[in-house]
Amino acid sequence: MTDLYRPILVDHARQPRHSRRVDRPTHQAEVVNPTCGDRAICTLVLNGAIVSDVGISVEGCAIATAAGSVLAESILGLSLDELSSIDTSVLCHRLGAIDLPASRVDCLELPLRAVRQALAGQRLLDRFSSA
Repeated sequence: MTDLYRPILVDHARQPRHSRRVDRPTHQAEVVNPTCGDRAICTLVLNGAIVSDVGISVEGCAIATAAGSVLAESILGLSLDELSSIDTSVLCHRLGAIDLPASRVDCLELPLRAVRQALAGQRLLDRFSSA
């Protein structure tokens, strides 16, 4: 199990980047893991279709906190199309190619679920507008 806590994961867990709520977010969501009670709050600003500011605040385990930090760093400046390619395999790779046991995958996915939920309304609006 010690292989799970690679130096990059520990660094992001101890000093999470973008762990805040942004001022005047255009999109936001809060997601709670019902199994363990971990919580992720995503606030972001879209400028057109580009993520111009992001904050992902996680109250939870080291994996969830590190995933939120890496995810926030990864999506800042991305377009919505580019953001759609971010998934758990990308987060695992950016956290040092960790191999998570099945029981911890929810921890990694928590901040990603918050981002997706925050943007869910935007995607529906985009589909409706282009129809």
